Order: sequence, then C-alpha cells, then structure tokens
Amino acid sequence: MKFVRRLGAQYLGMSLAVAALALVGCSDPESTPTDTQPPSPDTTVAEVPEPQPVECSAQSFQVVDENLVPECGVLFGTLDPPDSVVTASPTPIGLDHQREVIQSSVPTSADFEFGVTRRYERGPADAERTLRDLLEEAAGTTGRRIYFSWKVDSGSGAWAEVAAGGYDEVLKSVAAVIDRSNQTVFLTIHHEPENDAEGTAEEYVAMWRHTRDVIEKELADGPGTGSVAWVMNYKGHIDGGGLDEVDAYYPGNNYVDWIAFNPYNWKYCGGESWQSFAEVARPMVEYLTTNGRFLTAGEAKPLMVGETGVHEGRGETESKAQWFADVSATLQTEEFAAIKAVVYFNQVDPNFCDWYWDSSPESAEAFAAMVTDPFFHPASVGSG
Repeated sequence: MKFVRRLGAQYLGMSLAVAALALVGCSDPESTPTDTQPPSPDTTVAEVPEPQPVECSAQSFQVVDENLVPECGVLFGTLDPPDSVVTASPTPIGLDHQREVIQSSVPTSADFEFGVTRRYERGPADAERTLRDLLEEAAGTTGRRIYFSWKVDSGSGAWAEVAAGGYDEVLKSVAAVIDRSNQTVFLTIHHEPENDAEGTAEEYVAMWRHTRDVIEKELADGPGTGSVAWVMNYKGHIDGGGLDEVDAYYPGNNYVDWIAFNPYNWKYCGGESWQSFAEVARPMVEYLTTNGRFLTAGEAKPLMVGETGVHEGRGETESKAQWFADVSATLQTEEFAAIKAVVYFNQVDPNFCDWYWDSSPESAEAFAAMVTDPFFHPASVGSG
C-alpha cells in the first residue's frame, strides 16, 4: 500500500492552502461571474497545476544505496558545532540542545536523531582527530550520518599544493579513519569554492580529483569497510548569474556522488525581500537537473541542500514557522524530488546572521514537527 507522508495538519494544511492561493492568483471561484463573455485572449490567465506530492511506498523508506541516497524521502540534518563554538555562542546551539528541544516539542520523539550532522574543519592539523571523534559518536546512534566539510588548507596556492601531492599523508590518515569506522561519510573538499577561492577553477578541479583518487585508493586497500559519498558543495546563488562558475568548478560526474548548494532566505540578513524555500532553491534545482553536464545516462545526481536558513520575520507574511512548514511541503513535491538531503545552518553570530531554528516557540514547534515527520527519516533503520 502506498502512502504520502505529511507534516502535521497544523502546518502543512496551512502551507498547501497558501501555495494553492498563490498558484491561482488568490481568486474566489464563488465570486466569478457566470453570465459574462469569456475574457479576451490577452487577459486569460493559464491555470497552473497544483504541485504533485511525492508518493513513497512503505518499503522505500528503508532503502538507502551505497552513497546514502534514499529511494524516497529526504535525510534531514543540522550543524554539529565544535565545543568551542557552542561555548562562545550567546544562544544554545549544540547538538544535544537541539535534540532536547525537538523531544520536548514532539512527545513521541523521545528517541529522535538527526539523519545528518555537519561539521566544518579547516587545515590539516586536527582533521584526523576531529573526524575520528565524530564517527565514534555516530556509531552509537541509529542512522545518523556524518557530513565532514574539510578545507585541507587555506591561503594562496593551497589548491595547487594539494593537487601536487603536498598533503597526501594527511589525506591517507583521514582515509584510514573512515575505513576503520565501517561507516559511509559525506565528504566535501572546500565548500563554496566560487565564494572562497584559494586558486583557479582548474586548480580546484585538480585538487578535488587528486584528493578523491588518494582517499579512494586507501579505502580500497584498507582492512575496513568505510566509504565516502563525495559531495560537491556550491554556494549556488545563481539567480543573478554565476552559472559559468558552477560549470567551471565541477570536478566531473565520475568524481562526484552528490551535488549540494546553499539557498537562504536573506531577509534581515542583507536581503531585501522575504523569499520562500522554493524560490531560493528552484534556480539551482532546475539547472542541475536539466544541464547535460551534470546528468549520467539522462539522470540527475542526487541533490543536497548543504546549508539553509531563515530569520524571524515581521508580520503575518514573514512567518518563520510558516517558512519551515513550506519547506516540508516543497520537499514533498515532484518538482523538488531530486533533493535527497537537507542540512539546516543552525548558527548564531552577532557579527553575521542569527539562523538558529528555535528563535521563538512557534518556530521551534514548526521545525520540530517537520524534522520528526517520517518523510525526513528514510534511513532510520540501521547505520551501515
């Protein structure tokens, strides 16, 4: 028997109602005159079909392939900031705190666990130790996957140096940690390269390919069963241009398992207008699922929202709680079915933007309702 996973009626019903009104121009069918001539061709508004929900069989929720791609549903995750960041934060943002808020908001989620947790690491010094600690912690959970985002080194010429083999021993040590963990790790090498360049696009591609070759060889030769799902993570803000950069930095289909991008609602953080998740995510989804360079045998790579965030709004049209409800509804439509994982950027920075999801009781409740929906836990069985 097939079924469609839905967010609680409190939020999803409101979300679909808003979407339906927007699609048909907010017209009232009961107020439409029936005794007048049809409108002239230049004023006729074509009816836009309602977004179709994704249907998942019960069995498909338990199927995850070797690169952690769920057959149906979406892996939903959050940041797992290091202790130094948690301690310095003016607002609680640690992983334990996030789980506690969700468990208190949804009584049936006593054993809740995020599907993915992301950690950023810069430089070679602590990468091996940090990743080992993360994997050891994840081994004791049910279904949580580690997403390790690593800038192997930084500074002018860093990409070229990595590509030339200058960090091979560090790469091998990181590979050994993954191999012994017997887990599959999401791995990005230098996220958002078009926004934080340490060389040319050609040097980035060479670095990525060399890094993958070294790590994959170590995994193949190692005694364990650990593996890597390689995630190319763009900034991905292409509504004002930037498609050439997306193309230029792409390492190639044979070197990438997932493609990620980072859409935000920037209102109250430098942006001028309040935007829905669908509005900020649509440009990259359309480009990555229709451009032949990113397709294999006509099929798109699985997509990941590597970061996303929203501020508390002002007024009924800028509801953060509703924004979360709309995220849930959007991800459960065919248009966005290529998105197979999402990571929320739960961060607080007085000098930047405050993205933390539990910034109000209403927002916390809406977020908790979303992430505890079974649609966002397709890999909750097993952790291999």
